Amino acid sequence: MIVMKFGGTSVGSADRIKSVIDIVCQHEGPVVLVLSAVSGMTNALVELSETKSSDKAMEIILDIVDRFSGISNELGLEGKDFDLHSVKTHLLDIWQRSETDLLLSQGERITVKMVSRYLSSLGIPCEHMNALESLVLNEEGNPDMHSYTRSLRRHLAGGGIVLTEGFICRDHEGKVTNLGRGGSDLTASLAGAALDADEIQIWTDVSGMLTCDPRVVEKTRSIQELSFDEAAELAYFGAKVLHPRTVMPARQKNIPVRIKNTFYPDDHGTVITRKGSGPGLKAMAAKDGITVIKIVSDRMLMAHGFLARVFGVFDQFQTPIDMITTSEVAVSITIDNTRYLPEILDSLSAYGQIEFEGHQTILSIVGDGITNDPGALVKATQALTDTNFRMLSFGGSPNNFSFLIPTENKEKA
Repeated sequence: MIVMKFGGTSVGSADRIKSVIDIVCQHEGPVVLVLSAVSGMTNALVELSETKSSDKAMEIILDIVDRFSGISNELGLEGKDFDLHSVKTHLLDIWQRSETDLLLSQGERITVKMVSRYLSSLGIPCEHMNALESLVLNEEGNPDMHSYTRSLRRHLAGGGIVLTEGFICRDHEGKVTNLGRGGSDLTASLAGAALDADEIQIWTDVSGMLTCDPRVVEKTRSIQELSFDEAAELAYFGAKVLHPRTVMPARQKNIPVRIKNTFYPDDHGTVITRKGSGPGLKAMAAKDGITVIKIVSDRMLMAHGFLARVFGVFDQFQTPIDMITTSEVAVSITIDNTRYLPEILDSLSAYGQIEFEGHQTILSIVGDGITNDPGALVKATQALTDTNFRMLSFGGSPNNFSFLIPTENKEKA
């Protein structure tokens, strides 16, 4: 049994949907198929949710319906129980009620309904499992895996492809919500973990995780094998192909995650397992939008509890920390969320002199056990001699070290 997730670009046209079904039907065993919204649809729904003009709202809704109409007609679904007139009425009704989260879920819901109808028109047995009825978060914001597992097994008992929406779910109060950025990948990983799947496949528009961002560096290549730890580090520090949360459920159940290219399905892609391919440098990732904050204080020297109070400020304003370095009288911290930056700076000023600077990038170098290889660090620092890096930090695992550099030097670095 495998779980297959296809992203928005993979279902962005009738031809792409046909290719997806061809890929799915090549697998002989049970399949859970997780779909994102048609590419561009979520952005359109966000725009719809933000407009106050009824004329503008109707214009956006008609564009959405036209997009789905074009795809569904090419799939031969016209007049086959796929009523786009009711979709238009439904979207307008939700917009008028200002139910933003329900509105944003419609991209996935309409896409899955359309693909489900297409499968049925081909005579391919399928079961639609509504994510808004099956995937529920508890009070801590974590998925209720018991109810999710029961729902998956009940639908699989029908013997066909189980088709469900990625990204969307309900909270413990029954309100529509979502799993956040990378949510469709996480849905697939949760489904795989719930069913002890043989493999979780993430189908996207690139052939796996790459050695570096191809928009910045030429001649990057696909990495054939990674460990869960290596993949999580790369995802956290900026690799866009996979969200770091995706790895967690799969790692807990030791289920391989394979990243494949919908446009080139014969490419090997990247397979992520517990062991990976062994020691050595694997890749680099860069995370932009970083701000560094430096607190200088004589009171820090030999002061019990100083760092705890500093960290307490970031906890108070729910702002995660990426990197930290300390000396006798100073501590430097980086963050990627500046929503509460003024309040954080004001609170930190009680502990010392504050300096901060934005437009920074974290360049993370990842590979199994590389922090135990002095040669790797020497080569990296020598290569970055002319890039004016501000900080060097070893991660909590032996699998990465990171440099803080001005974003303007990112490409050179």
